[in-house]
Amino acid sequence: MRFDLSSYFSLLEAFDQTGRRIYGSAWQGDEAFARTTIDPEPTRVKRTSITERLRAIGLETQSIYPFLGTEFGAEENQRVSDQLGLLERERSALNLELKALPHLTDYWIKDHEAFDRRTTIENHLSAGFKERAMTLYMGPNSLVDWNSWSRHRAFKVYFGLSMVRSPYGDYNSRRRGPAFVNRVEFADWLERFELKPDDLDPLTPAGKCEVWLREQVRVDGTKSQTKERYRTEAIAKFTGLSVRSFDRVWDKTVPPSWKQSGPKRKT
Repeated sequence: MRFDLSSYFSLLEAFDQTGRRIYGSAWQGDEAFARTTIDPEPTRVKRTSITERLRAIGLETQSIYPFLGTEFGAEENQRVSDQLGLLERERSALNLELKALPHLTDYWIKDHEAFDRRTTIENHLSAGFKERAMTLYMGPNSLVDWNSWSRHRAFKVYFGLSMVRSPYGDYNSRRRGPAFVNRVEFADWLERFELKPDDLDPLTPAGKCEVWLREQVRVDGTKSQTKERYRTEAIAKFTGLSVRSFDRVWDKTVPPSWKQSGPKRKT
């Protein structure tokens, strides 16, 4: 068999699993298709600043009005009137500025949060390819030379489409092709991101293994076989699980008594 698809994840699957690993329950699942949006935070800060200043002007105006009247004399009245005029002109200008600012809608905020999650995951995956922690494949036979290709403007990775566009030149006979990552490489790379106990990702081999091991501990109580036997069983059970991934899951999942050498007999 020249290409066994069961040994690979599509780039979109890798993107989604990374997002679930990092964001847990906050991950919505459609981040790969989030639209490019402007950060709403500067607008929020600006609107808040103007609103607070308008409130302050209102309080200042109320404190000045009592000093406006015949008993204070013409000179004092003129000074207070000029001060009120300045405040009113500032109020008018601020109201116009506030009216020109876009409203902060829930859709805008949510869209930007999704886009921010999208760019974060794309950056993590890109860093993994750049560091050669894992390899990006273009089609069944071509390896993406990330560090070389990424220097060319024509090179493009479409995470949502699981597609790579190679740069111009003789780098690849195909201009575009489906993008894949090796399951074992990806599982090992994904281990660098800590997984919260309440956000287990059942899609990854390591996540499946952790759920399974927790169940073994619950059912067996004491270790009924050696770590090596558990490892052999897990690797056979969960496609893509590596020895190193199993060892990591084992170390953080089983109780201290299970980490002692050899099986323990049930009493």
